[in-house]
Amino acid sequence: MFIDSSAVVEYLLRSPQSETVADRMKSADTRFFTTPTVMFEAVSVLSSRLNCTVPETLALVQTFFRELDADIIPITPEIGLAAIDAFARYGKGQHPAKLNFSDCFSYAACKAANVPLLFVSDAFSKTDLG
Repeated sequence: MFIDSSAVVEYLLRSPQSETVADRMKSADTRFFTTPTVMFEAVSVLSSRLNCTVPETLALVQTFFRELDADIIPITPEIGLAAIDAFARYGKGQHPAKLNFSDCFSYAACKAANVPLLFVSDAFSKTDLG
């Protein structure tokens, strides 16, 4: 299962859908995957919402992924090109899904890993991953 930053933020903030995220992770029948772009976005959002320093928030996000034994997928040239394609197909100004930079990389890496996507937004539900 590929974990998008929206799911990380939801879970770590104990937001309304955090239990749904936890249940989906518990019932996953694949390994967990993410990317450095997901980690970047999660840290940048969480540091302000939790009023923590970047190093503190990074430690929290790293612990989350370490406890899941998640594989960090490197951003390869192929994933970069697939993210550009995702933007052309589903990006802001291109499609109702309105995928942003990080979303496009999550989409591309999820496709590369060939696993389901765990997300908490309606953006991905408007793509072929939905």
